[in-house]
Amino acid sequence: MTILERVKNVINERCDMGNENEPASIEKMILMAYYIGRESATREVDKKYKELIKEQRERADNCRYHKMANEIIGDKNYIFFCDYSQDMTTTFGSDRSDI
Repeated sequence: MTILERVKNVINERCDMGNENEPASIEKMILMAYYIGRESATREVDKKYKELIKEQRERADNCRYHKMANEIIGDKNYIFFCDYSQDMTTTFGSDRSDI
């Protein structure tokens, strides 16, 4: 089995998260690494997207046809991803790891 197959297998099976007082299994570690990566990447993308939209709005506001330019940009200032809340990191990130 390849690393990619193993990781996908763990994610698809949603391993038992166990008890916070007992050491984490390797499957839990793989699953948590996956979710921590997703959650931190979501925050990075969110920050860059907000900066991009802000810059576009500033350019649009200074444009001769500012109403039309703002209509082209649209009314969305963010993209919603449930990973932004970092629920997995917050809930399981402090569990014991002896691996």
